[in-house]
Amino acid sequence: SIKSGKRCVSKLDKQIHSQMGLLPKDATSIIGSNMVCRGSIVTFSTREIPYATSYKWSLPYGFNIVSGLGSTTIEVQVSYDAKDGEVKVWGENDCGEGIHSAINVQVDKPIATDGEITIPPYVCDDETIFPLSVSEVANATNYEWIMPTGYHILSGQGTRSIMVKIDKYALSSTVSVIPSNICTEAEPIKADIVIRSLPFVEAGVDFITDCSDKAELRATNTVNAVSTTWKLESGYAEFENPTKSNTKVTGLMYGDNVLSWNVDDGYCVGYDLVTVTNQDPGITEPEFSEVTICEDYMTLRAAKPEFGMGRWTLIAGDGEIENPNSHETKITGLSNKRTNVIRWEVYSPQCSNSKNVEVVSHDLNKLVDAGSDGVSTTGSFRLSARVINDANVTGTWTVEAGTGTIEDPHNPNTVVNGLATGINTIRWTLTGYECEAYDEIKVRMVDEPIASFNIENTEGCEPLTVQFTNTTIGNAEYKWEFGDGSTSDLRSPIHIFEKAGTYTVKLTASANGRVDTYKGEVNVLPSPVAAFSVAERQLYVPNAEAHFYNETPEAVQYLWQFGDGGSSEKENPVYTYLEDGLYDVTYIVSDINLCSDTLVMEDYIKVGKDSYLVFPTAFTPNVEHSNGGHFSEGERRLDVFYPIGRNVDSYKLEIYSSWGNKVFESNDQYIGWDGYYLGKCAAQGTYFYRAEGRFKDGNAFQYSGNLMLIR
Repeated sequence: SIKSGKRCVSKLDKQIHSQMGLLPKDATSIIGSNMVCRGSIVTFSTREIPYATSYKWSLPYGFNIVSGLGSTTIEVQVSYDAKDGEVKVWGENDCGEGIHSAINVQVDKPIATDGEITIPPYVCDDETIFPLSVSEVANATNYEWIMPTGYHILSGQGTRSIMVKIDKYALSSTVSVIPSNICTEAEPIKADIVIRSLPFVEAGVDFITDCSDKAELRATNTVNAVSTTWKLESGYAEFENPTKSNTKVTGLMYGDNVLSWNVDDGYCVGYDLVTVTNQDPGITEPEFSEVTICEDYMTLRAAKPEFGMGRWTLIAGDGEIENPNSHETKITGLSNKRTNVIRWEVYSPQCSNSKNVEVVSHDLNKLVDAGSDGVSTTGSFRLSARVINDANVTGTWTVEAGTGTIEDPHNPNTVVNGLATGINTIRWTLTGYECEAYDEIKVRMVDEPIASFNIENTEGCEPLTVQFTNTTIGNAEYKWEFGDGSTSDLRSPIHIFEKAGTYTVKLTASANGRVDTYKGEVNVLPSPVAAFSVAERQLYVPNAEAHFYNETPEAVQYLWQFGDGGSSEKENPVYTYLEDGLYDVTYIVSDINLCSDTLVMEDYIKVGKDSYLVFPTAFTPNVEHSNGGHFSEGERRLDVFYPIGRNVDSYKLEIYSSWGNKVFESNDQYIGWDGYYLGKCAAQGTYFYRAEGRFKDGNAFQYSGNLMLIR
């Protein structure tokens, strides 16, 4: 109703909600076998399809779903009248169906009953490996072979063709093969195999040749053999008639040669082995059999032996073979102008072969001698070469350096004139037997005086006494300078080099206004200084063992003389004296240069008898209280002054202060001074002791000395 002049308006809002559906996605691949057997139950499945609410399966004829209808996995019964076809699946929902996926499935087919095994007509019992095969059987995918005892399948099981190995237990028998597929198998296919025995063969016993590469074979001849032949299995051999059982063989290799005698009876081939051992290593050829050389040495060569060992041996003449066991080696020191025979031998422990090599040496170097070098002051010099009494050898003098005219160049004893001042080199050459050698001398042409000298010993140990021998040509006045500040004007002086060092000695010769000098060198080596020490100098028999110690570090050789006739060459010897007494010790040392020094220590070792007394030089008393000085035999105390002794019969010990006051006295060997005097510990200082008595052997003793009391 209208109650006023205003107008009423009413607005209505409504909302509708709707949802759009989606078709299932495409089906993915089906999981399941594409080959199935009749009468079996098989499974097919697929992955979940997005947006699918159920799954629809389409199957070939004779395939019936027994579980899983409408799901991703189904079980299917395959009937005996089933046919090949496609298995399909797709997803469904309220909106419709998706795209399907499919798999082709084949139903098994019956295996054929035909088939035939291919076998050899016979198998020789040494044919340990042979093939077998079966013809293809329709619808069969596998072939299982069944072998009798002694037959072994090496390869091919499950296929139509196999390789079979037989052993010594195999007999003629029947083999079978069963064709099958994943669903069924057929009846076995069988075939008989005949194993034929080999012909009987004997090649003979193994044997060793008599150091020869030849032999005669003796095999047994087999009756009814179609063919026979010898064959080489290892080594080397050449057959004279390989078809003959008893034939000769040559060229046998060193060591074992294995030969086979093979017999064919028309069916099988049998064989037997024989080993022929050749212990003959043969011989390799030397480089030459005869040779003439111009030296006293040469290299011997022969081919290296392939078998065995080789060696060179000198049979005649002279010479030294460096390595006799090498096929290539050097020989030196061959005899001159005579035939040297060297044998090359190739050998084994049982056999040996050899060939000789003859070598003639015309080594003129052993004959040529031009004489000695010399000095001339006149321009002429007499040449004097060694005379060779061989009409086939001639000699010739020539001037190689300097000047000179040779009076008779082919005379070994001739004169050369016109020598130049200085060094002239003259050569004497021998020629013969297609060989040549020469020797040279040097002739010095000089004006007088010509200073020179010889040194008796150019090196030695300090102090070194050297004799100098003057060889100056011509009369002259001489001045020697020895390099150590000393000089001499004697012709051939003797000089003593006191200290080690290298000294240049100079000789000056003066005459007629001419001065000539000559220098030489003397090397004086330092000598070692002998020094040693000993652990104890006071010893007592029967255990008087002295330990000596070298204190010369540069010494490498040692000689000890112990004063009682005993000696040692050890560096640090231990020596036992057998008797009491005073002994000198002499010590001689040498260094690597054989320089030596000698040290003699007189009355150095004192060896007492078994009865003895030994006093210490100091002791430290107990400052707290007196201990009475008592001690037992064998006890070692530092707070009591007493001797160590043995076999003491009577004994008296007195001790005095440095002022001469007696502070202690004891007639008991086992009571010493404890350092107390008048009830108090004595002052630190030096005291004097005196002991006397007699040993059990009757010998009297007296000892005295200083001792130190230390507080």
